[in-house]
Amino acid sequence: MRVLVLGGNSQLGVDVLPLLLSRGATVDALSRRPGPLLRGLRWVVGALPAGAAELRPSYDAILSLG
Repeated sequence: MRVLVLGGNSQLGVDVLPLLLSRGATVDALSRRPGPLLRGLRWVVGALPAGAAELRPSYDAILSLG
């Protein structure tokens, strides 16, 4: 499963990212500042709408936690 997380470094995001990764998801996290490097996680630094150019064209789920 491919998941986009908006606000990956938010109060909720820091707990949700490891949970998604532990369940085998591939995660793109959009944030103004990158967080820890974890296997299966790709940080996209920026904010919407400008950061959208770096996002993949398709996701199975999108979480907005910012």
